[in-house]
Amino acid sequence: MVIPTPSGKTALICGIGGQDGAYLAAHLLDLGYTVIGTSRDAQANRFESLVRLGIRDRVMVESMSLVDFRSTMQVLSQTQPDEIYNLAGQTAVGLSFSQPVETFESIVIGTVNLLEAIRMLGRSIRLYNAGSSEMFGNAAATPADERTVLRPLTTSGRGTSSMEPLKQACGASSGKSECGALGRQTSTSMAAAERSRREL
Repeated sequence: MVIPTPSGKTALICGIGGQDGAYLAAHLLDLGYTVIGTSRDAQANRFESLVRLGIRDRVMVESMSLVDFRSTMQVLSQTQPDEIYNLAGQTAVGLSFSQPVETFESIVIGTVNLLEAIRMLGRSIRLYNAGSSEMFGNAAATPADERTVLRPLTTSGRGTSSMEPLKQACGASSGKSECGALGRQTSTSMAAAERSRREL
């Protein structure tokens, strides 16, 4: 059961165990959100980043596999989030070459499952789907922005860039708000997430 906070909003962070997820959780907690995080195995995960920031006891955690639609739908139904931040895709460049199928599935199938679960719930849920500089490959223009042509060279980049048209189509057809953010560094990702949160 989710205990409401003064802001009245609940945020679900998929992939909260990483650095970006922990800092985002701390930021949302400061704004008064109820924060719930997911991990493929929440019982085994130590969530060291959350512990390091001193917020582990303020964040509820759930086990969820984004590549498993039933698992995704179950967690969304139980937690009833107002906002979802998807940071769970496998984007490590080295692993994307040694584990291309797992990388592509974690990004593409995971995002499709989130979009479909949101659609089936029929609630107004805002989705922030993190992007990566890998989407642009060796971009001639730096820094890259929303107008930069996508030329991915890695599996993670191809997976992330392939989701852009689908996310736009889902948002347009369902009337739901959805946005993606560019950038890999924590400062860039945090700024993009905050900008998205205000604009949606």
